[in-house]
Amino acid sequence: MTLLRNYCLIKMAKILVSIVILTKNGEMYLDEVLKSVFAQNVNFGYEVLTVDSGSCDRTLEIINKYNTRLVRINASEFNHGATRNLGARLAKGEYVVYLSQDATPGNEKWLSELVGPFADKRVAGVYSRHSPREDCNPVLQKMMTKVWPTGLSRDLMVVPADLKRYEDNLSKIIHFSDSSSAIRRKVLLEIPFFDTMFAEDMQWEIEALGAGYKVFYNSKSVIRHSHDYSLVEQVRQNYDHERAVSHIFRGRRGKGGIVWRLFNPFRIVWIVWSDFKYIFFKYKCDLPSKLGWMAYSPLWHLAVFGGTFLGGISDLLPEIVRNNLSRQRRIKNR
Repeated sequence: MTLLRNYCLIKMAKILVSIVILTKNGEMYLDEVLKSVFAQNVNFGYEVLTVDSGSCDRTLEIINKYNTRLVRINASEFNHGATRNLGARLAKGEYVVYLSQDATPGNEKWLSELVGPFADKRVAGVYSRHSPREDCNPVLQKMMTKVWPTGLSRDLMVVPADLKRYEDNLSKIIHFSDSSSAIRRKVLLEIPFFDTMFAEDMQWEIEALGAGYKVFYNSKSVIRHSHDYSLVEQVRQNYDHERAVSHIFRGRRGKGGIVWRLFNPFRIVWIVWSDFKYIFFKYKCDLPSKLGWMAYSPLWHLAVFGGTFLGGISDLLPEIVRNNLSRQRRIKNR
């Protein structure tokens, strides 16, 4: 019934929100994602725009089951920043919502909570809280819910003055994630994403704050979104992330920078020990599985630290090494 009501709403009401989903070989979660998108409990009209960059699985078949606008581009044209800018230009709504193809809205209020903070006219962007999927490994689960800012249960408003206040450690405040975000379309046209393969969202947040806008993290807008990468893929993922972020922050990472964060022995011991406690006391599984995950914890963090370190020194690496390390480049070339 909700799907039918929302279909009628989308067809009849003025479009306030354009939901842009970039897709490529996303059959694993896409049907679940779109079903949840079209089940949102809202009192405004919205459209769904999918931009596909060369899917060869069931992605297009799934998209065609739903009332979406489909735009197809060549894989060679895809760029995390530029393709999102394309979505903004094609959007009809006052607000552009970006949603990853594997990020499932957590409930029927995901969308209304995401656009609610725009009641403040100075808010340019809003982003959601990431919750782990049920099958997420306990090490990543703990990081998402207890450590990473995009998984915490308290809201955060970042204002332009914070750029000055935290100028020596921007990582304290810059966490914008377009895995699930909403941005005023007129601001996007004024401040588009950079043409980049990674961290375009964090760069945009810095630019928006510098232009005098506010950015809001709404913990009540929730998506289920987690990646259980293999250890090798985790190295590549963190390599891409750190390679981009180190250029964005340009040394504004706090006392000691990335080297101190990675190789502080007290921090390393504390992280692994906190994993052990979380797995033993919080994670529900049998004792052999708990012990297995406890053994996995240092390996996972080693992959994260290794990828992050390599990303931080990427400019010193030969081009062939950089290309082979990059997960984003491998995905684009599939």
